[in-house]
Amino acid sequence: MCQDYGEASFYAVYDGHNGLDAAVYSSMYLHQFLVQSVHYPTNPEYALYESFFATDRGFTQKTEKYVSLI
Repeated sequence: MCQDYGEASFYAVYDGHNGLDAAVYSSMYLHQFLVQSVHYPTNPEYALYESFFATDRGFTQKTEKYVSLI
């Protein structure tokens, strides 16, 4: 459950260096993982660290599912 800390802005550039699908997935989920972190907003650096890993893990799991179908 997320606690409401008021308004916040999140700006990001998703360059798709790992493909368009990675950029789209990141744009949909990175900010959600960030605010779900127990370290947000008190330790934003670590919350971002966690959210990058959560995003990577989620995208990897998603792509592995599709690769196994090929």
